Amino acid sequence: MARRAPALAWLAMVGRQGVRSLRTWGGTAAPGGRSDTDPASSFATVGRMVGVVALAAAVVLPGLVPHFPTTFIADGLARGDGARGNGGSVRLSTSIDIARDLADRSSDPVITYTTTSEDPEPLRVGLLDSYRRGRWQASSDVTFVPLDGRLPGSSATPDVRRTTEKITVSSSSVGLPQVAMPANPLGTPFPTGSWRVTGAGLVELTASVPEYTVEYEQLAPSAAQFGATPGGAAPDSEDLALEPRSEDEIRALLDRVTASGDSPLEVARKIQDYLRGPTFTYSEDLADDTAGGQRPEEPLLRFLDSKRGYCVQFASAMIMLSRAAGIPARMAVGFLPGAIDGDERVVRVSDAHAWPELYFPDLGWMRFEPTPGVRSGISPLYTRESSAPENSAVPVPSSSASPSASSAPRPTGDVTADNPSDPGSTGAATGLLDLVRRNAATLGGVLAVLVLAALTPFGAWLARRRARRRARDDAERVEAEWQSLLSRLGDIGIVPGEGSTPRQASHELGRAAYLTPDEDAALGRVVATLERARYARPGAELPDVQDDASTVWRAALGRRRRSDRVRALLLPEEGRRHWRSLVRLPARRSSDDEAGDDAGGDEG
Repeated sequence: MARRAPALAWLAMVGRQGVRSLRTWGGTAAPGGRSDTDPASSFATVGRMVGVVALAAAVVLPGLVPHFPTTFIADGLARGDGARGNGGSVRLSTSIDIARDLADRSSDPVITYTTTSEDPEPLRVGLLDSYRRGRWQASSDVTFVPLDGRLPGSSATPDVRRTTEKITVSSSSVGLPQVAMPANPLGTPFPTGSWRVTGAGLVELTASVPEYTVEYEQLAPSAAQFGATPGGAAPDSEDLALEPRSEDEIRALLDRVTASGDSPLEVARKIQDYLRGPTFTYSEDLADDTAGGQRPEEPLLRFLDSKRGYCVQFASAMIMLSRAAGIPARMAVGFLPGAIDGDERVVRVSDAHAWPELYFPDLGWMRFEPTPGVRSGISPLYTRESSAPENSAVPVPSSSASPSASSAPRPTGDVTADNPSDPGSTGAATGLLDLVRRNAATLGGVLAVLVLAALTPFGAWLARRRARRRARDDAERVEAEWQSLLSRLGDIGIVPGEGSTPRQASHELGRAAYLTPDEDAALGRVVATLERARYARPGAELPDVQDDASTVWRAALGRRRRSDRVRALLLPEEGRRHWRSLVRLPARRSSDDEAGDDAGGDEG
């Protein structure tokens, strides 16, 4: 506040100097023998009004106008340096703190695509393998371009059953270098020189490609192909590393969840089932009692103790438990498949997701889904035992879970718009209602601003309508049209000279408004009818001049500066006089109005 005082004092001095300068202009002779008027008073009043409106707007508008769509993905999934995309794009963070909250989830669309798969996979944009002190990040930034310029697809052995599927992305706002696609992409989906591959096998873009088509391999391995015992060299030493602060607790939990002699797939399934079981709750509000000494300091142990978290915590827990069992594991980040919208799927910012990938020598990296189905939907088929239905392990969501989540299984295939069972229309309607509810204050503020902006123009329309209805004959109606035309022309600074007759005023107005011959003829008809109205016998029939007056007004308005046009349309003097008359405030008549009245007087 101390720093604002000099600025306020300086503004006050400037204001006083302006008032003194205006007073040096001298007074203006008021008609009718009234005393001179101070030229500074009206300007000072306008200045004060502008200042009050500007101050009110500065205080009120920030609370009404919503923040622009976030370029971060739900805080925790997009925090960290360099998380911001270019030109309003969205980019997931290359490091993830598993203790952070995902409280602010945007519904802005990120990707629109179609797919041939009946069971679409998540769209991956990042791979993280190094976990240090509660934070995930990539251990290597090495990139290369394959010698043959093609993506190889899956590294699984040839005997593994697979299908080739395709996605066609029609729009994407994922920021460089990230690109969203399923795992195991094939071929050359991007132009030469616009892409590269990281050491972990993740595709990155070096140039923007908003539309693309990607073929990929979707594996359907048998249980035997996962191997009998954990073994084989890990792709990277980081894929088996454990956090020293939590290693003992992780190994103890693994012993309770699994049994000796379990195969790698059985170990992975038991870990997944444990985390998707009813003792864990999906919630974006983390239980954080660390400050009071009630929870462990290490974020992963805190999650395992509270059994409450979101996808990052569930994925982190499965990765560490798998590594403790000798199965290489890493974290993938990206987006869930999104919601069906007609023939397409729409992925939104709130679909940001994290999941574990486990490595098996004969299969390569395979996706698992430990996050409860309330958020992630059904886990991959190969991760579930046929005797255990998927929904048997889905917990009831807590009251703090995401409102957009649903415990019902997700559709297993795309539904076209002409399918009567298409849930897209219901989802779209629900999404619109949710959007309205979330932004009720903003929408109310915008509506209030629009109503306030329309008040004065509406008052002008009411004033003209009232003047025409109160006219007792054609002469009074013509007089009302003439006075309205003078008032509207005065709003854009076109005012006839003092003492001008209607005919003299028409010549001045025609020159000032740069009227064409046709428009000038319309003005002449208005003036000629006005003269007949003033000198004709009472009750004489006169033509309607409303259309001609409107022609003159539109022509004059169209040739003024944009700022003059906006002011004349939003703040017409007729409207202001109308509302002042309703609240019984003294209406001040400007010198322009007085000149207009004189111009409307009798000739001679």
